[in-house]
Amino acid sequence: MTELTIDQALRLGIQAHKAGQLSEADRFYTAILKAQPKHPDANHNMGVLAVTVGKAQEALSFFRRALENNRTTTQFWLSYIDTLIKLDEIIEAKEIFDEAKEKGVLDNNFINLEKELLLKLHSNSSKEAKSLIKNAIDLRESGKFDAAIKLLADSIAKFDKNPDLLALLSHCYILNNNLEKASFYLEKAKNIEGDHAAVGWNQVRLLIKNRNVAEALKVGKSTNKKFPNDLEGMVVLASCLRANGDLEESLLLLNNAIRIENSYAEAFMLRGLIKFAQQDKSDALQDLERCFKIKPHLKQIWELLIGLKIETGQYHVAVSLLTQMLEIDIAHPNLLPLLETCNKRANNVNLAIQSYREVLEIKPDDTSVLINLAISLNQKSNFKEAVATYEKILTIKPNEPEVFNHMGNSLFNLGKIEAAIEAYQKALELKPHY
Repeated sequence: MTELTIDQALRLGIQAHKAGQLSEADRFYTAILKAQPKHPDANHNMGVLAVTVGKAQEALSFFRRALENNRTTTQFWLSYIDTLIKLDEIIEAKEIFDEAKEKGVLDNNFINLEKELLLKLHSNSSKEAKSLIKNAIDLRESGKFDAAIKLLADSIAKFDKNPDLLALLSHCYILNNNLEKASFYLEKAKNIEGDHAAVGWNQVRLLIKNRNVAEALKVGKSTNKKFPNDLEGMVVLASCLRANGDLEESLLLLNNAIRIENSYAEAFMLRGLIKFAQQDKSDALQDLERCFKIKPHLKQIWELLIGLKIETGQYHVAVSLLTQMLEIDIAHPNLLPLLETCNKRANNVNLAIQSYREVLEIKPDDTSVLINLAISLNQKSNFKEAVATYEKILTIKPNEPEVFNHMGNSLFNLGKIEAAIEAYQKALELKPHY
């Protein structure tokens, strides 16, 4: 081997390669690369050999080195790009293809390769878009509208011609009450594919949001004719009919939707609201409970559901529901007053203490909850913990005379008379005519 020139060794390697003598070819190519590591033909042929024996990933480094040292040989580009496609490295294959195009080294083989590359790109793009849409739908269905919007908006530049993605983004903005952006993305989806079910339903939703219920019903019926078996459309059209006062026809659609899909939260919600409007509170309560179980984040039913529970004297259940609601939205303005009302009516101090502690796990520094907890602890004669709770409140709001007064009562019950007097005096300093 040492007596051969590089060119002779290359010719022998190629002959062995063509004859299927792969080990012999490998021996010649390896010898060449040992003498000249950057030899373009030997690197390229070694890459082809690696692909032949199923080592495509290893072949890439050989093809890369061949191109680094000779960018004018068409076959080097073809082998590199073809191997990248085989390995599903489509983005890099496209980059290398574009580079080859710039160098002007294309021939008929490149035309065929480009077709294959474009098909792969389209296929991968479709898969990626479908995966993205599925993830966004999962976020939407769990009430995480902001996260769904971010996921879709971050990818919009890549999929700005995908009507499904644009329509979904529009719907998420509707759910987030950002009607301006919802309209913007709906129009983009409509321009790409106007005869699209989700486009029609989002148009209806926006019309309802803008209180144009007559036009919403018109668009809803038109879209329903085109897509009569669309489950989402049945519920959207039912919403239109309800908004227009046609409750019976709305109920027919909702009953049909629920028969097809018995876990459709929005269908149960709408049917519950219609039943309530018809004074059928028992059935309304069942539907609203079912809706809450499936999608607890649908806030529009919260207060009605709790109100019906209070009306039927189910205070313990109402307390449990309220703690779940507060986990979802601790800032909701009416939930804490409702929790206090239910705890008082339930007349169960242990239940009250447990519910307030659960809320404090979500928002530990909420003073209104801390005050209610301290009052409940007092009722259980747990004065020591009540004092500790009042002290925590005072670290957050140090000038609350009522808190000093209540703490004084707890200290008095603990037999700490001097400390109680000190607390009462502090209350009087803050509020002299207390």
